[in-house]
Amino acid sequence: MKKLRILLKSRYFIYILIILSLLRICSIINKKSKIDINNTNFTCVVTNINGNKYLLNCGELLEISIEDNSIKIGDILRINGELSFYNNNTNFNLFDYKDYQENRNIFYYLNINSYQRINASNNIILKIKRFIYDRIYNLKSFDYLNAFILGNKSGIDTTLLKKIGILHLFAVSGMHITLLLSLIDKYTNNGRTKKYITIIFLLFYYLIIKSVSLLRCIVFYVFKSINKNINLGFNKYFEIIISILLIIIIKPNAIYDIGFYYSVILSSGISILNTKIKVKNKIIKRLIIEVIK
Repeated sequence: MKKLRILLKSRYFIYILIILSLLRICSIINKKSKIDINNTNFTCVVTNINGNKYLLNCGELLEISIEDNSIKIGDILRINGELSFYNNNTNFNLFDYKDYQENRNIFYYLNINSYQRINASNNIILKIKRFIYDRIYNLKSFDYLNAFILGNKSGIDTTLLKKIGILHLFAVSGMHITLLLSLIDKYTNNGRTKKYITIIFLLFYYLIIKSVSLLRCIVFYVFKSINKNINLGFNKYFEIIISILLIIIIKPNAIYDIGFYYSVILSSGISILNTKIKVKNKIIKRLIIEVIK
């Protein structure tokens, strides 16, 4: 434990993190597809469903559009089709879908001629995601639960939610994790057990959702716990900086995600405000932070 404390407190540890984060960023710049554009036969696993759009893992991520409610997450499909590029943005300064997809390492759209479901994947994460999807599918509030639990907003009217300012409630984010962590905190008495349950839950949920906001929440929570338990002595600012570097090392594509910047800025601001606002009453302190947000 003493050696670990010395290692983490060393300035070389920070330098190593900076170098690794820069190398990770360089590794995704101008990244190209490795799939043969002339290939017409694919064996793919369905990893996500968003309305009639399906995300497939065919050795590389591909996207398809198909009207077939029988296809589920985890299904293995044998597909015959042609790959096509996404269209370039024709309007300057508007949302560029091609750029957005390439930042997610999705370079092609797969136009289907024919397909056949041949099996279901044994991947445990996909099985759990499929189980959750099936459990909520027949409920009246499926569209809202799908957005709230799995982060899929394809079935809800986002225009109305934007107008009344509550769209963020239906995006899996730190707010949801804070709520769930509060429940874990309330019903778990042993401090060490509580931390283990929390970390396992966060990692598990991240593997299912793959959200940058969840990753930020995990890294911030874990490093903050390490800083406190090992008594590293890092202040809030160093906690934030090191956590950001760790996020970039784990998921370098986060630098292209606007949600990453919003999440980091907001959570960092709240963390700093908590130390600056000298109010003993927790409710009043929370209200002040919410007003500032």
